[in-house]
Amino acid sequence: MAAAGKQSSECEVNAEHAERDVDDLMKTAYMSSFVGETFEGVVANVTNFGMFVELENSVEGLIRLENMTDDYYEFDERTNILTGRRKKRTYQSGDCVKVVLARADILLRQIDFVLERDATKKILKTFEKKHEQPKCEKKKQKKKYKRKKK
Repeated sequence: MAAAGKQSSECEVNAEHAERDVDDLMKTAYMSSFVGETFEGVVANVTNFGMFVELENSVEGLIRLENMTDDYYEFDERTNILTGRRKKRTYQSGDCVKVVLARADILLRQIDFVLERDATKKILKTFEKKHEQPKCEKKKQKKKYKRKKK
């Protein structure tokens, strides 16, 4: 009986993970048509590598510290606050921010934002993916097959 209960619990956990994955996929696919647009959001969480921002439509994305270019931000684990060294600007959960959607990667199910004031062409260009064809595909395209005349 205990084994059946354990298996049932594992199946439920797997189903929850699958549901979250599908939600993330659908949200990322939806947002992919809005790359470059500005949104208002709320800081949902602050980490040592950036902050997660949630939009009104429940879509959540990451602003990485390396893309916050107006200052050098440090993360305080005790208070969960990002603080700029020079300007002393702070970010914490609940703060309202304006963000630009920089990337919506459907395959990875990841959404990347940059703060509106940091959204320069140079930074946004770093998010562009260069899809390169596999070498085997390139070789196939180079070969041109000619039909033999009978």
